[in-house]
Amino acid sequence: MSEFFDTRAWLIWVLAAAAVTVLGRNPLYVVILLLVSRLVDWTCSRADSELELPLARVGVIILLFSALYAALFVHAGQTVLLSLPEEIPLLGGNITAEAILNGMANGLLLLTLLSLFLAFNRVVTAGQMARLAPRAFQDLGVVVLIALTYVPETTRHVRRVREAQAVRGQRIEGLRDWQPLVIPLLIGGLERAMGLAETMVARGFGATRGEPQQPRLLAGLALALGLTFGGWIV
Repeated sequence: MSEFFDTRAWLIWVLAAAAVTVLGRNPLYVVILLLVSRLVDWTCSRADSELELPLARVGVIILLFSALYAALFVHAGQTVLLSLPEEIPLLGGNITAEAILNGMANGLLLLTLLSLFLAFNRVVTAGQMARLAPRAFQDLGVVVLIALTYVPETTRHVRRVREAQAVRGQRIEGLRDWQPLVIPLLIGGLERAMGLAETMVARGFGATRGEPQQPRLLAGLALALGLTFGGWIV
């Protein structure tokens, strides 16, 4: 479904939703945006998306950690639930219900931001985002594209390794089981990097034409560098 919408539209959507979440800070609006992001993720996500995140577990961890952090370090509010000795540094004081609720609200805000960008990542590919980069930043866009595609490629490679181990009757449960798999994963990453580099070279990436630089451009760059250096000294 994402092919019916422009990438810029999705980018504007996620930035606007994130701005409303951060600036509004109203729990009702935050919950609505969280539900909207989940609906977008369920209906518009790509079939080939490799990023799978247990958002329910992550959400519970975020909410509990935010509530615990606020309860221990924010001693504001009138509804006192528990009092810690004042001799304890930083933690001493009253644990109030208002602080816990405020911490949960902040955790809900973080969870909503995570859900928004997770849905955006499931809808828009890294290649589509790299195409939005201006021509002057094309090289930077390619580097960012390689960095963004490394995680899904590594995830697929880990999945293939685990399937191969399962066929052999071996189950990966602890840290010791991962030790013999580190070298294959590193070799696979190097092979993917070499293959990508060869493909980019074959398509002419990095090729330059032997044309001299324009004197005006060189003079402008020298002037800008001089002004920057002079401003830094001042």
